[in-house]
Amino acid sequence: MGSSFWVAFSACSVTVRGLGFCRVLRMCRMVFYGGMNGKGEVLDEIYEFNFHTQSFELIEQKNKGPGARVSSSLVPLGDDAFLVFGGSDGKTLYNDLWVFFLRARVR
Repeated sequence: MGSSFWVAFSACSVTVRGLGFCRVLRMCRMVFYGGMNGKGEVLDEIYEFNFHTQSFELIEQKNKGPGARVSSSLVPLGDDAFLVFGGSDGKTLYNDLWVFFLRARVR
């Protein structure tokens, strides 16, 4: 059986800063949603980290989603979508479920 080991990634030009964001792995990428910045503002941004290029990309949201929140749960849904459950905006504790499609495919 092989050994398990850590790999450190170098600093990137864009970083996801804050606390309470949630993340999910998909293929060679990790998706981050929400969180709180250093000013205490709750965020609704989605970033995707690519392990091959060691870079972050801000993912554009085409419509209104669940809104800014911390401590949500993310679950992958196939290769191009994820579920967001619950979380809080600092005032309200949510008990809702959303799906986000990362790349809409035209068939």
